Amino acid sequence: MSPRFVDDVSVAKSWTDIDRFVAVTRNGAGYDVLGEPAARVAHPWPRTPEQSDVFAEWSWDGDTLTVRNDAWGFQPLFYAATSDRIVVSTWLPRLLQLGVPAALDDRAMAVFLRLSYFLGTDTPFKAIRSLPRHGLLTWRAGVLNVSSAVTPPTAQPLSAQSAIDGYVTLFRQAFRRRLPAENQSAIVPLSGGRDSRLLLFQLLEEGCRPAETVTIHHYPPKANEDARVALTVAERVGVASVVLPLARRRVEAERRKNVMTSFCADRHVQMLPLVDYLPGRADLIYDGLGGDVLAGARLERSAPALALLASGRCRELARMLLTEHSDETALQAMLRPDARRRFAFDIAEACVTDELARYLEWPNPLGAYRFANRTARSVALLPFGLLARACRVVTPFIDRDLAAFLMTLPLSALANGRLRDDAIARAFPQYADLPYENAQAACGAAPGYYRRFSWALAREALRRRNAPLVRRPFLASRLARSVATGRASWLEGRRAIFLMQLEDVLAGDVPAL
Repeated sequence: MSPRFVDDVSVAKSWTDIDRFVAVTRNGAGYDVLGEPAARVAHPWPRTPEQSDVFAEWSWDGDTLTVRNDAWGFQPLFYAATSDRIVVSTWLPRLLQLGVPAALDDRAMAVFLRLSYFLGTDTPFKAIRSLPRHGLLTWRAGVLNVSSAVTPPTAQPLSAQSAIDGYVTLFRQAFRRRLPAENQSAIVPLSGGRDSRLLLFQLLEEGCRPAETVTIHHYPPKANEDARVALTVAERVGVASVVLPLARRRVEAERRKNVMTSFCADRHVQMLPLVDYLPGRADLIYDGLGGDVLAGARLERSAPALALLASGRCRELARMLLTEHSDETALQAMLRPDARRRFAFDIAEACVTDELARYLEWPNPLGAYRFANRTARSVALLPFGLLARACRVVTPFIDRDLAAFLMTLPLSALANGRLRDDAIARAFPQYADLPYENAQAACGAAPGYYRRFSWALAREALRRRNAPLVRRPFLASRLARSVATGRASWLEGRRAIFLMQLEDVLAGDVPAL
């Protein structure tokens, strides 16, 4: 079955409305209410919203605003409160539109610029917080109280084989809770990795053949291993496959993605063509959110980090994480002197150290930290900040029973990162020979792409007069080098675009979709 390669995807003109909000203001004798006094935003799988594993809700009774969310905090929900007013929304820019101050949170930004995700309840803005997972917020007579019911689980003394058995059993139970109705069409975004093919195989085993699989391309320097491997998998199972192109205007795509993800993720831009492709083509999309971290992915490469956590050396691990994928010299050179001081490395190091210490008692402390921060605050914005605008998103791996089970597995039961591989081979031995992506592959030279991107980024930089964060001369010199050589060196561009967009917000340019 030959794949279908799509040449271009038009930007969707309308969305499923997931921008919900309420604003309550004291007016002396009473209160003014804007938006919805009561709302529940749920991804109802199983189908009744009350059983949903991903939700946020609030209610105003004329005296108290009460806000709650799910155990994992995956449904985006932001708030800003003073003694006279509280604003709550599923989309952060709505708070800015309603007049919440846009001053930056220097501590949060120091972390984000090095890790590409925010910690805990942080956002880019000092006045705006994300509701903590399993959170409860009340605001009464101007008094704000926020709490979280998260506690460390008790480790289960299971062997690796017992962990595989439990994983397969509970995954199938989770999936069967989320089967399409008879009149619903489903799409599986298929990569070259583990989670998406497990979703595809189980969908087929349940007799629910998806309409198609959809695979996306990646921007350089990441190779297109997904397209290579996913097409092999789709052909093997006899399901139609579609390959989508990248958005041609990368700078505009980054800016659009930053607004859609509430300025809380600098990843996911390659997924925008999928967001635009889905409306009218599918009722459901199956997403692998959480499947990697919960099952101990990358543990085989995490021995140094695990050793540091085992001895309680959180500061050393924080330093390792902050320098793992970030060029500190280049970041310092790109920032203006005041921003360099405000977003200093030692500030980020202290924040990450404190956050890591919160998970020392968990069965898999590194996985718990990643799940609560990188997964919940950044990765989850793909299904629930982007894809949910196009159709209903189904996320079986964060089913309450499956996730709770995986959270209790000690490191010894996670088979050094092979739990998913072994579970897939156990559940679907007929497909055990199919290859996985080579995560280390590079796309090779792409001089045309880097030149086009650098010119576009240069135009983006030059159109601004106000530049409190980014040093334009340094950025210009790097862009000129990229144009001349056709190589990006350190410059991927996401960080520069993100910072310049925040400069616009600070100058009063309130973002809109």
